[in-house]
Amino acid sequence: MEGGGEKKVGVRGVKLLVYVMKLAAVVTSVLVVACYLFLIKQTVMGDSVILAKVMNVLSQVFYVLFCIGVLLTEMNMEFFLFEFSFMYTWPGRGIVQIFIAVDFLDSKEQINTQQLSSSTQDLITEICGYALLTVGFMYLLMGVLCVRRLTDSTEDQRQRRLEFEKRLHSHQKKKVQKDTAADEPYDDDGLGIDETDDGMQVTKQDTEAIGVCW
Repeated sequence: MEGGGEKKVGVRGVKLLVYVMKLAAVVTSVLVVACYLFLIKQTVMGDSVILAKVMNVLSQVFYVLFCIGVLLTEMNMEFFLFEFSFMYTWPGRGIVQIFIAVDFLDSKEQINTQQLSSSTQDLITEICGYALLTVGFMYLLMGVLCVRRLTDSTEDQRQRRLEFEKRLHSHQKKKVQKDTAADEPYDDDGLGIDETDDGMQVTKQDTEAIGVCW
């Protein structure tokens, strides 16, 4: 009984930590997007060479899109995760968040608002950058350690997660088949085959394998 109680406490702790990480990722991503949009405006209004302006704006728009991707991922938007499945894995989203945070911390010197003092501005940008960097490292570490399965506190939650992963895997296989123009259904050495709701064929081995711990 004691072991079961400790396990439940551990699961609650992990779920709370993940909730805080998601909240931090969403809030910091929104603030980082706002900062990048200000940087874009600042670049466009600046006196630099046209080519330099274009390159800087494209770079900043690139990071804005990455931040929007982080927001869509944390809100579990299926249409986005189906197209960018690597963001479903914790290491995948962790690497993206680290990538954004490193560039943002490197770019913070360029942000120069008139509404805030330089010390306040530096504090806000550093908090956002390091918070996103920390969340990214946490996702990466927890993904590598296969902590994700601990967030399934009930069998119903586990089944919902596996069902989503099955549909995600099915979608990826369908994309591969379209790209390769394959006429034959995917089959792993004649293993048993299940069909998902959309008619896509997924093997029983796949069904077990796609319960990814990442």
